[in-house]
Amino acid sequence: MDRPALKPLPGRRYEFAEWKKAGVNIDYHIEVDHNYYSVPYTLVRKEVEVRLTLGTVEALLIAEAQVIGPETGKLVQAILLDRPHPEQGYRACLGVVRLGRRYPQERIEAAAQRANRSGVRSYKRLESILDHGLDRVSLEPRPETPPAAHSNVRGPHYFGKEATSC
Repeated sequence: MDRPALKPLPGRRYEFAEWKKAGVNIDYHIEVDHNYYSVPYTLVRKEVEVRLTLGTVEALLIAEAQVIGPETGKLVQAILLDRPHPEQGYRACLGVVRLGRRYPQERIEAAAQRANRSGVRSYKRLESILDHGLDRVSLEPRPETPPAAHSNVRGPHYFGKEATSC
């Protein structure tokens, strides 16, 4: 009875992963479980997330985003903190870093600043900001201009009230 609803098994077996944080030393190495691994020199003195599996060690996420800029680093941290389990935000964070292949760092940083101000916490929304060019639109609110004075505009006296400022 259940056979028609069953989906095929995943192509790869589940692989247990352990996550740790490590600081990048001035010699471009991180220490994980008493072993040293080299990382890109741009990550010196930054903290990286390390994913350990039976066969691999991966250093990624926040430090890579901070290479793009501080706002991008804040966005990646916010994505990780926004999820009940940080692991749920890793794909989104990797997507943010991968945007560097398609867009200049300045645009990603401007989009991340807009995302941080508006509370955006997803890769798709950040990508949409870039696709629609909203990173190039000023974040400053436009000054409000008072309505033009003419005979059709009624003031507070018309309604029997005094003008109040908000």
